[in-house]
Amino acid sequence: MGNPGSGGTGHPASKPVIIYAVVAVHNRWTFTEQFLRSLDAQRLPPGTTTRVIVVDDGSTDETGRNLRERPDVSVLPGDGTLWWSGSIDLALSRIRDILQRGDFVYLGNNDTVLDQGHLAALLRVAQESGCDLVGSVSYEIWPTGEHHPVTGAFRINEQELDVVNIPPEEIGQARVDALAGRGLLLSARAAHAIAFQPKAMPQHFADLAATSRLVKTGYRPCVSLDAISTQLERAGSSVEFKPSLAQLLNPKSPLYIPALVTFWATTSNRKLLLLWRIPARAARQVSRGSYRVR
Repeated sequence: MGNPGSGGTGHPASKPVIIYAVVAVHNRWTFTEQFLRSLDAQRLPPGTTTRVIVVDDGSTDETGRNLRERPDVSVLPGDGTLWWSGSIDLALSRIRDILQRGDFVYLGNNDTVLDQGHLAALLRVAQESGCDLVGSVSYEIWPTGEHHPVTGAFRINEQELDVVNIPPEEIGQARVDALAGRGLLLSARAAHAIAFQPKAMPQHFADLAATSRLVKTGYRPCVSLDAISTQLERAGSSVEFKPSLAQLLNPKSPLYIPALVTFWATTSNRKLLLLWRIPARAARQVSRGSYRVR
């Protein structure tokens, strides 16, 4: 997987680079298959290889059977309770013992298809800039058919309790507080340091909380505008929806109360103010009749 080809800068043959590509899945084999094929097609610099790790969190479709037919893919099984952050946490626990300086960990989503130069572009920015976290650009397909570019970079507005996506034209100018876990390259040192809270933040906000902690402690974030993928469905947290009480206790929902409270508690410098800011923001959203996380 990831045969050497053109595109990207070379790396000395005496020091090969390994990119550990991690993806968490639950059913939706059609998406996973397309993602893996796009990984197969990556044009990497000479001396660079990928090792793919799929965390299959309790799939009940043909995912498990089809993954067993891929000897080049390492599969870590889950029982359906890992969710995204638990799955990534499990994969990292297996990788860290063999991860060496100069290697990288790539976090991908199975509902994306990577351009052939995706990984090479991320690697080039990481090696040339020294960034420990490198985000990418994903093109969402809107209902109108328009392909809309969305970066993996975010600003965290503690005053308004808001998380704002940074558009491509502002990359390099705006401060980056956090990076999404979709299409994210981590240096070895960042992969060793990153920490998740799977119980409190099983799905939404887990990536932003983990990367924001790294940024706050001095790990440098960057975004490669040349690292492109196509998102086969829009992220649930980027679509406005009408809130309901049932969503407050659903780990799959962007309104999951433990995740929201934990996220702002870990990213806020003024935790006491959250006692009134969180209810105030919730009231504003309810009065609007719709909710959007990012």
